[in-house]
Amino acid sequence: MPRPQLRVPRIALSALAVVLALATAGVGRADSGPAAQPQPLANVRGIVWYDDAGTGLRQEGEPLAPGAQIVVRPDPGLPTIYANGDGAFAFSVPEGAYTIEAWWDGPEVTSRSPGGPGAAYFSTTVDLLAGTTHDLSLGVRPTGRFPARVDARIEVVWPHGYAGQFAPVAEAPLANVMAYLFHANTRQPVPCSYSPRVSLVAAVDDRPGEVVAQGVKRAIAVEGRSFPIWEFNDVDVRAAQDPKRRVYFWLKVADDLTSDEDTYAEPRFRSNVWAHGLDGRTYSPQRMTPVGTDLPDRLAARVDVVWPHDGAGHERPVDRARFANVDVLLLDADSPNTSVSPSYNPDVWLLKSLDGGPAEVIRGRRVLMGQQDPAYPRWVFEDVEVGEARDPTSRYYFRVAVAGRSLSTNVWAHGVDGRTYFPDRDVPAASGLDCP
Repeated sequence: MPRPQLRVPRIALSALAVVLALATAGVGRADSGPAAQPQPLANVRGIVWYDDAGTGLRQEGEPLAPGAQIVVRPDPGLPTIYANGDGAFAFSVPEGAYTIEAWWDGPEVTSRSPGGPGAAYFSTTVDLLAGTTHDLSLGVRPTGRFPARVDARIEVVWPHGYAGQFAPVAEAPLANVMAYLFHANTRQPVPCSYSPRVSLVAAVDDRPGEVVAQGVKRAIAVEGRSFPIWEFNDVDVRAAQDPKRRVYFWLKVADDLTSDEDTYAEPRFRSNVWAHGLDGRTYSPQRMTPVGTDLPDRLAARVDVVWPHDGAGHERPVDRARFANVDVLLLDADSPNTSVSPSYNPDVWLLKSLDGGPAEVIRGRRVLMGQQDPAYPRWVFEDVEVGEARDPTSRYYFRVAVAGRSLSTNVWAHGVDGRTYFPDRDVPAASGLDCP
């Protein structure tokens, strides 16, 4: 993301000003009737400052951040927003839930982002109401401690016996797992000073995944490049000794910035999926009909149906399908045959990973199965692109996330051949920031 030039601080025009400017353009346009009423907007104003103490509350002596760039997600179509020379900013947007991010490149920033200028970062999620003014105080922190967005990648799954010797999947009771963390959409490793909590999640067959291990961080060097890794040793993989079963692994990452469970923006952390088994092809469980509904304390998600088709409504086998429709259920984690209640309507995301890549977020729609007894909701994701799975060497992995909630989810492997995927181990583009 480009950083602003601090010698020319600016405040962007508000969305309302842009609307008014457009309304007055177009000389000579024919009169088409009464002018449309402008959409009511929510007004935002605030300051950006450097959170040197890392407390989240501005302390005496902590400087303002002139020229900081403000990013609004989802993008409401605003011009680029910069704080002025006093660290202040203002803009207007339609009513809704937004994530407001602040980036700053200034003399107080002592950590340097890899491959570019110094940067500090902050993110918060707010509900903005039309006709009101919201005051924000954004305390940015160095990205050396808190990367803005992270791709977590399982790089090695090494199956072995109880004595530590290598063993094939059909014989191995245990496995060692190694993971790298990169700045999103790059092969630039996170800083060595970055110490998030990295957890390994495992899902057996179509059961919801659960955390099975916590990562231990250490620094290594590959081809002269130093960077941190996270290791999980002696993970139980006995289920995969059965040729009809498989274990799916992925990662959860958390740090001291706003967590994915507290925000309605897309996740800061994305993980790949690793399939460990003799045969990990598309798993087709019996379609489920809940026996009751509830508002559960602990939430589970189930990818229930993946229907491959040609885009015109004709079912196709995996090796000929360009699209798939995916159905998702939300269930009570403590009573897996019980659905959430018909009134429950969170923001539900389908996470789609291709081979060893990070998850892509897909949004769907809620459908109430009102003719059933009991009535219950499903979430439907239509025309999901799955064309790469026509290649027998590629496969997709589907999982579920819910904005604002922690949950367990199963995994659906979609591919012609879904056997354990052994990618080439990534070589980082450079050393991580402040690595030895």
